[in-house]
Amino acid sequence: MGEINPEHAVTKAMHDQWQVIVALLLSRESNLGTVITMREIESLETLFPTGNAVVLVHEKKDGLHLKLISKDLAEQIAKDEATQPRGHS
Repeated sequence: MGEINPEHAVTKAMHDQWQVIVALLLSRESNLGTVITMREIESLETLFPTGNAVVLVHEKKDGLHLKLISKDLAEQIAKDEATQPRGHS
């Protein structure tokens, strides 16, 4: 997994706040924890071969929107957003 736009303000904030993001996701589990198995990792590699998975992060009025998408789609979204006037999403 990589980053499409590492200099974007939201990407930089995610670097600083990744533990908060994981803690929030884990707090949604009833036991406040989870186990990631090798089978799940392999399944991710099947869905997105050759490290082609990207976590899309959009900051919107109602909060951070996280979505797992392909690198190709992420690059297209970044390209489209780069051509939009600021303040639109």
